[in-house]
Amino acid sequence: VPVAEASDLIITVGKWVVDTAARQLAIWRALHAPHVTTSVNVSARQLLRADMPEPARHAANEYGIERGALLFELTESLLMRNPEQCEIALEAIRREGIGVSIDDFGTGYSSLAHLQTLPIDQIKIDQSFICTLPENAGSAAIVDAVITMARSLGLSVVAEGVETDTQ
Repeated sequence: VPVAEASDLIITVGKWVVDTAARQLAIWRALHAPHVTTSVNVSARQLLRADMPEPARHAANEYGIERGALLFELTESLLMRNPEQCEIALEAIRREGIGVSIDDFGTGYSSLAHLQTLPIDQIKIDQSFICTLPENAGSAAIVDAVITMARSLGLSVVAEGVETDTQ
């Protein structure tokens, strides 16, 4: 991935990934899983291209994927590098009906002020907080606070790396 990001190869790979994800999503939905959604990781180089929403628009039309069934995941650190430029790109993505998720939340240098202005739909709590639950009181407090904050902002929450009932 770093080599692909250093060149325009990431754009070609990214388009292929979006197309493949949309095609698989259409198959799952046709097989009696109508509410399944899928996410695709997006790099900084992809996000900041003017034609960023085009691969998803094309794939959604090609495979009959309805708005909101496909999400783009962006790392928290990517969004914080240039929040104003990212906000413009995210608005274009969401206008196409593509959801936006912040991946690895809690591991970057997030400005909580940006959470109320960035057009996002979901926060994914990083697994480094989940894997120490419930033993680590600090992780439990952070996870509880993130869930409460996200819900207050109308965002959905995903906990990465849940492996046990207690987690």
